Amino acid sequence: EMATFNSVMSNNADLLKQSSFNHPLQDDQGTDFSRVALPAIVRTNVDGLPAGVEGLHLLAQQGSWRPLIQVTKSLMGAGASASTAERLVATTFHILGLTKLRMYGAAVDELRGVAELSLPKSPPPARSPVPFALYFLSAHLPHRLGQTQASIDALYELMQYCKEQVEACSSLPPTASSSGGGEDGELNCEGGEERKGERVPEDSGVWLRRQEMVLYTLLTHHLQNQDFGVTLQWLDRLLIQNPRDPVVVSQVGYVLLQLGDVEGAERCFQAAAQEVRDGEAVREEASVLVALLHRNQGLLLFAQKKYQEAQAEFRSALDEDPSDVASVNNHAMCSMYQRDLMGACRFLEESLQSDPVSYIDEALVLNLCSMYDLAWLSGTDHKRKLSSWISKIAPDDFDLNCTRL
Repeated sequence: EMATFNSVMSNNADLLKQSSFNHPLQDDQGTDFSRVALPAIVRTNVDGLPAGVEGLHLLAQQGSWRPLIQVTKSLMGAGASASTAERLVATTFHILGLTKLRMYGAAVDELRGVAELSLPKSPPPARSPVPFALYFLSAHLPHRLGQTQASIDALYELMQYCKEQVEACSSLPPTASSSGGGEDGELNCEGGEERKGERVPEDSGVWLRRQEMVLYTLLTHHLQNQDFGVTLQWLDRLLIQNPRDPVVVSQVGYVLLQLGDVEGAERCFQAAAQEVRDGEAVREEASVLVALLHRNQGLLLFAQKKYQEAQAEFRSALDEDPSDVASVNNHAMCSMYQRDLMGACRFLEESLQSDPVSYIDEALVLNLCSMYDLAWLSGTDHKRKLSSWISKIAPDDFDLNCTRL
């Protein structure tokens, strides 16, 4: 939601050069992470894994991608003893694990061996044994190999495929279109429920969520390419479908902020706040939505250079939703812009120690290590200790390059 610390620093070098910092932390040694106690992180031993897909799900949820790859290799080598569906599920988890570990070339090589990967040409609803996650990974991986336009083209094709499935499932009787598509429709690595050897099509809600996931992946690419007009056009389409969605209204505001349209963003944030006040969200959702409103207001105040007031809003967002990593980062950024580098470092350090599982985030760690470089002549030593601490508790796919060592 806000620029990374590095881009902020490059745009505001004069602010720091003219400040009166003079190494504000030279008398404050900060946190020595080599002495910080490690939290209790539960990791399931491969020997004690539940059989089949349940075990793969467990490893994925724990971020244990290296053991997962070992297990899937064994399952993929089962040969004739494994059904086509079981082989595809194992292959999907295997390629997902390789992707998480940034082994993109190996992941693409595995994809080339999947004969069933082409999108079905039969009239929807399609009856394909291929897990949706495999289609998504096939569209995503070219970007990781520097072929972003190929990924964008493939994602648009996949989104059209999802749209056709939504329309087809919506036209079916409820009993014909509802089945085991999973609760969330995200990267579902399973091929769906099978009945008498034939896969039952998921309901339209599952395909809608898949279509939305693909769309937001496309929007990420367009934002990275600074295609703000295209991004706004797609968000407008989402608002036509659901004009009272405070999350989408807020996202329009974020794009307008990047375009420098502070007044337009403010109107969006006010509209989002009105929708939340008029809505009937359940208690758990209400807390997250109230945090969203505080975060919106914080971003608006930050753009208006009212850093102290913005910081108070991010603090309020965290009171509502303690897992809001974006507000942790933004709170620290406000301290930095108020020339309180010591306070910014301390806040990020304390957040990491208070809840490592929630706050071990690459952007947060990058910001903290960048602040170390500013605060100490010996920043490398602090970063090395932090990196060592993180490596003992982080999931396998955490990129330690964010420590800037």
